[in-house]
Amino acid sequence: MVVPALRLLERELGTTPTWSAWILSAFLLSSAVLTPLLGRMGDPYGRRRVMTAVLVAYAVGMAGAALAQNIGQLIAARVVQGAALAVVLLSMAILREALPRERLPFAMGLVSGIVGAGGGTGLVVGGLLADGRQGAGLMFRPEPEQGDPAIPSRGPTSRWPGRSGGTRRAPGRL
Repeated sequence: MVVPALRLLERELGTTPTWSAWILSAFLLSSAVLTPLLGRMGDPYGRRRVMTAVLVAYAVGMAGAALAQNIGQLIAARVVQGAALAVVLLSMAILREALPRERLPFAMGLVSGIVGAGGGTGLVVGGLLADGRQGAGLMFRPEPEQGDPAIPSRGPTSRWPGRSGGTRRAPGRL
């Protein structure tokens, strides 16, 4: 969901394209490092226990990203979220333990398909949210007049940049 919203996040956080690129890069780099480490930790400490810890870390990263006040905080939260890709590796290992050999290919294919479908759906939904709602509700950020981080930020104004008269187009229309 982050890819379609990068420009919006850049504008909302008042940062440069270089720094906003780190929103995605930090997640990918930490995933590349943490996935094999957490997968290996599943052997001595138990795959289900490690998977639970990974999901808790991901929830903490999500909360941190939602409450981020600047680009540095958002990038740090995305690094924590990078642990989430280890769930795929750990779930495959749990499937190998739990299922009989003849049911394993179907189950692994199903999990892989769900991961792919979730990623594709996230891009579409993220694009619709970033385009149609102009970011309203994408992040929880206190504004100077709000003061409460539990209140969603209003996002940018409803006027579209580059359009004369400030009219707003309907999502999906040119």
